[in-house]
Parts: sequence; structure tokens; C-alpha cells
Amino acid sequence: MFKTSTKRRHLQLMRLARHLIGECQRRRILGRPGPIKAAPDDLIALAFGRQIQLDQDEALRYLDSARVEKGLNRELVLYPADVDDQEQGEVAAEEPAQI
Repeated sequence: MFKTSTKRRHLQLMRLARHLIGECQRRRILGRPGPIKAAPDDLIALAFGRQIQLDQDEALRYLDSARVEKGLNRELVLYPADVDDQEQGEVAAEEPAQI
């Protein structure tokens, strides 16, 4: 079975992931400013404030778990492929037009 510290860590991370997903859902519904997608980096930052270390893959798994638990689709989580697409779009936008 889980050790107490491992179980506590899991519960804390799930609570943080649920909070992030819920905030993004509220922002989307109410039209509030701020990000409407939860990124793994957001969860990592919140966890760091609680002295919990985790990597990108683990953060993404926790966000996915919270998203599925709430019965939501993929559009509330920012996946690494989405970030790569955004960065390529920003680079293309910054390049000067060729005449």
C-alpha cells in the first residue's frame, strides 16, 4: 500500500490539478481574463510553492486525471504539442514579410 507521505503527495497534487482545471473552466464560462488552458508548468509552479517536486510528464498526467474526473474534454489542458504549434506561429508572425 502507499506510504503516508506518498499518499499525501498524491492527494495534494490532485487537489492542485482540480483547482487549476476548475479555474480554467470558470474563466472560460464567465469570460474572465487569464489563461483558459491549464499548463503543466502551472501545476509545477503551484506544487513548488508547497515544496513538491514533479516533472512535466507527471504534471500532465495529474491534469489529465483531474480533467477526466470532472468529465471535461481536452480543450482545458495545454499539451506540449499545443505549445510547439503556438511557438511556431509566434516565430512566423515575427518574421518580416518578403517583398
